[in-house]
Amino acid sequence: MNTVPTPPRPGETHPRFELIVELLTLVGFLSDHPELPMGRETLTIVLNQPSGASDSDQIAFVRQVARVLDVDPDWLGDTHFYATRRFGKHVRIEARAILQVAMDEHERMWALGREALAAEKAAAAELAREVEAAKLELEHRRAAAAETVEMVVVVDPPAAAPVDEGQADDDTVEYPWVTRSPEDELGDLDDEPAEPELRVCPVCEGGQFADVCNACFGSGRVLANPPKCAGCGGTGRAVDEFCIATNQPCEFCQGKGYQQRAAAGTW
Repeated sequence: MNTVPTPPRPGETHPRFELIVELLTLVGFLSDHPELPMGRETLTIVLNQPSGASDSDQIAFVRQVARVLDVDPDWLGDTHFYATRRFGKHVRIEARAILQVAMDEHERMWALGREALAAEKAAAAELAREVEAAKLELEHRRAAAAETVEMVVVVDPPAAAPVDEGQADDDTVEYPWVTRSPEDELGDLDDEPAEPELRVCPVCEGGQFADVCNACFGSGRVLANPPKCAGCGGTGRAVDEFCIATNQPCEFCQGKGYQQRAAAGTW
């Protein structure tokens, strides 16, 4: 292990004793930990004037440090003045002076950034409140829907009309507010679907030359009220890939614009 230097004897205290001890401690640490990754420049000692120093004081300080470091100071733009001395690839000492105009601009940018960040946080908080309010409203609506009870209003029927003597033996009692009997309602469920209304094909007259008839396609019968052709929408014209009617007849209705075939089902 590396050790720090022996403290100086009385009267021989070095003005940089503590700094030198700390640097030597750092040297020992780096020597004992070779696995520590090191960059191109890993140690920079920055020297500058205390905060609030005038521009002229800062520039004079950098010039003073440059003489001690035996280097020439230089400007970085119009607002940064510096002097740097390198001690190999990884260590350097640098004196910096940042003029007040640059500090003011930095502060202005920081203030804008803080304001923008505060505005974003406020907007995010407002959005979160709106989301929570929407969630609560949805929960209230769901709860209200779950508690809703279907109200059934029972109305007493009017008095039955007097029954004629001729109807005395009839068990059927007609009420003015009943228009259809339950038997009628149930009977509708048993009704078969109405057959489509057909008529003789007017082109081939029922099949005399149905093999070449384009109206009934060989069935001899056509619908009395045919619906519009689903292929062309009733235009009778073929439709291209852009859904635009062309001058060619529709292949589904042969240019007639309506569905005609009915003998073997509708087209």
